[in-house]
Amino acid sequence: MMMRRALALFLLVLLSAPAFAGWIASPDVRFQEAVVRLIAQRGDEGTLRGGIEIKLAQGFKTYWKNPGDSGVPPQFDVGASRGIRDFVVRMPLPERFDDGAGGVAFGYQHSVLFPFEAKADAAGLVVLKLDFAVCGKLCIPLAGTLTLDLAKAEAAEAGVEALWAKTVAHLPKPATQGAATVKRVGAEDFVITLPSTVPPAELRVFPMAPGFFEVKAVEAVGAGKVLIRLVGQAAPGTKTFGPLSLTYGTAQESFERVFDVDAAQ
Repeated sequence: MMMRRALALFLLVLLSAPAFAGWIASPDVRFQEAVVRLIAQRGDEGTLRGGIEIKLAQGFKTYWKNPGDSGVPPQFDVGASRGIRDFVVRMPLPERFDDGAGGVAFGYQHSVLFPFEAKADAAGLVVLKLDFAVCGKLCIPLAGTLTLDLAKAEAAEAGVEALWAKTVAHLPKPATQGAATVKRVGAEDFVITLPSTVPPAELRVFPMAPGFFEVKAVEAVGAGKVLIRLVGQAAPGTKTFGPLSLTYGTAQESFERVFDVDAAQ
């Protein structure tokens, strides 16, 4: 319940517009495989919103917070910042793609913007250490430091507002409509039933938990419902699987739900 309320508050802050100033951008950090930067906009009462932009070179991919069978999730460290508090990053719904080693990875096959919101002093300095990985024929770990001085940063180019607004509008939302259930059907097998009108073949489903979960099947079970079959492994060194956060939907609309799989009967 607390996680749902936090996600709802995050989206409310991002989508509200209490007299924000113009968009600014950090200098680019360039790699052969990608170009990364920060964009941001300051608002009333020390509000800061923006995004971590990763522009991928042709043929490269990058990863979601659960990278799937292989890959590295991005890490965001703002510990060296000055006058920046409560920095929270969100991630758009990812895609599934072949990881090149017989498995399935979760991530982004095109350039991506990770929206964030924070509290910032007037003379705040965002120093973000970004660790991420890109994958072409080979997977390559990358690291760089992005710096955005809120008092001196250059104005961002036209089009940043539209990119940010489109990304935020399609972020996964806390699912509040309709009942959802989880059942345990084996030692490591679970079944989740969700309200959804999306055809199973078009529904993207991504699990995230302390343990490991793999989606084995997505099936229609009557009008407006889908059944998701998962197999899991307990978190290392424990006998527990969850909590399980399930992100699901389409590029147009997606949701997040949290399940107590350890209590499932």
